[in-house]
Amino acid sequence: MISIAFSRLFFKRNKIENNRFYITMTAVILLSYLVVSDVNAGPSSDKNYLRIEKSQSSDKTEMSIKSFGGLVFKDNAMGHIELARLDLGVHGKSLALEFGGGYVFNWDISLFIGIGGSLIYNKTEDDYIVAYFPEVGITVDLTKKVGITARSKRYHNLYDENESIIMIGMVFRD
Repeated sequence: MISIAFSRLFFKRNKIENNRFYITMTAVILLSYLVVSDVNAGPSSDKNYLRIEKSQSSDKTEMSIKSFGGLVFKDNAMGHIELARLDLGVHGKSLALEFGGGYVFNWDISLFIGIGGSLIYNKTEDDYIVAYFPEVGITVDLTKKVGITARSKRYHNLYDENESIIMIGMVFRD
């Protein structure tokens, strides 16, 4: 699932003739992990992160998301809460409070799966929406304080549509 999400992210062909940038970004992420993976000691069971993310454009619509929030890994549990700004294309701009939880595999790369909910206020149409989403993602600590994260989530009940989103971001550890 993660490999499908990364291939859709880095090898998307929406009006892009040359995929050189996306291939370069893939190589940088993989090489960064290989270079710093020996520096990290073992993974600890408790991790607290500040997460900042931005979505990639979807195939179906021009939906984009920017989010800012917290992410907690405790033993094998994961929880997150974040504020998000959504641009829903034809439905306008929205603000959202997203929260969720799930299961995490704490290794050098923390792999997590979970489910979340989103309370959305559409400023353009003055409307409230409640959506939910399953998600799968990874978090990689590049140093003791900074890392990267990527996740894929599929919104359900968002204007009677299902929408898949890929989020890429940075995490800052306390």
